[in-house]
Amino acid sequence: DCLAFCGSIDIIVPSKLEVELAASAVLGAVEQKNAAGNVRSFIAAQIRRAMNPEGRPRHEDEPEVHESSLLRILGRAVCGAIIVKVR
Repeated sequence: DCLAFCGSIDIIVPSKLEVELAASAVLGAVEQKNAAGNVRSFIAAQIRRAMNPEGRPRHEDEPEVHESSLLRILGRAVCGAIIVKVR
């Protein structure tokens, strides 16, 4: 859980680590950038992650694949920014 208030937080993660970004911004920004520096559409990625390959919602009792390699980032940015960079 992170809070960026009138400042920014840069989080650098390795490329092998899957990131789930759930943050909100008020007069600020929340971004997830890939290794090339392009902004990733993290909302669409989270929707795909929540769905299984058949396109139906995953049930809570179903195990999630590679749960140990998942980084969940929760946060708020107020007049600031939370930026996740993959390297």
